[in-house]
Amino acid sequence: MHYLLIDTSYLQYRSFYAYPTLTNSKNKPLGAIYGFIKSIQTFQKNYRPDLIVFAKDLSGPTFRDEFYSEYKAGRLPTPPELKSQIEEIHNLLELTNATTLSKDGYEADDMIAAATFKLIYDPNESNLLPHKLEYNTNPEEIIKNNSTHLTENKVTIFTGDRDLYQLLAFPNVEMLISDRMGSTKLLDTDGFREKYELDPAQWLDYKALVGDSSDNIKGVPGIGPKTATTLLNNHGSLADIYKHLGIDFVEKLGQDIAYTNHKTAPNTTNPIQEKLATKLKENLSNVILSYRLSKLAFPKVDISGENWHLEKAVDKLNEWEFKSIIKELNLNSIPEDTNQTTIF
Repeated sequence: MHYLLIDTSYLQYRSFYAYPTLTNSKNKPLGAIYGFIKSIQTFQKNYRPDLIVFAKDLSGPTFRDEFYSEYKAGRLPTPPELKSQIEEIHNLLELTNATTLSKDGYEADDMIAAATFKLIYDPNESNLLPHKLEYNTNPEEIIKNNSTHLTENKVTIFTGDRDLYQLLAFPNVEMLISDRMGSTKLLDTDGFREKYELDPAQWLDYKALVGDSSDNIKGVPGIGPKTATTLLNNHGSLADIYKHLGIDFVEKLGQDIAYTNHKTAPNTTNPIQEKLATKLKENLSNVILSYRLSKLAFPKVDISGENWHLEKAVDKLNEWEFKSIIKELNLNSIPEDTNQTTIF
């Protein structure tokens, strides 16, 4: 089967800014809702998934906030026009019997990670069952221990969060990403390697070095994408980089989180310039924190559900005055005397 996993929060924001001024005849903001529905319809038409799964962020703190209170600090508050529509979208998912995933203490990314594992590997025969996959899981161990238990499933992930590129290390996984013009394209493992000159299994180490300003993850000041890529191509992994500097990174990381040991790069003996080595040593705590924050967790998930049935929301579609969508679904349209003046 082909599964499409949706980062619901990302799609909500993307839709809101695609249609920022869209309202109905009562001046109710509806751009995010309209864009959300149209995007799902486009995905269904273009990629024909057997099941769409919506991963949702909950409003409470996550386990990442517990060890880093400044996580995602500095983000602008959700615009009030979007906040009201988010509630409507969540109600829409429930009304249409959509399959959703969420869990207290975890982000949508973690739910997508856990769902990806469960769909790619046979949960009845694999050595690492989903309920054992928590924050200290080593992705390479997952692949190694379960390589003979692959399902025939394919997973496509729609997200704007590059942390999920870690999942391209799994077989039969691809990303559906947006460009600056709003169009989407697929990114698979080969495309990732060509674009970033790294293996997906190195992505977490890369993020630990460069950080992520959108999540307030610092990384190493002065190390950007080019330097991080060169370091990882020359040495293979953070563990080997710090081993070259006489530091046991795995020991420093602690026993509560597994470290992915990558294969040694062919140029692992290449020297690290003194100035760069000093930065790496002085910012070791930042690297460890960035690694912990960027690493995906694998909570237990249940993916039993069905595709959303938009026709079950006909009353809402009428209320929102989505004439074009109602027409496409061959549903009973709103009366002609509603004096709708909007463009949809």
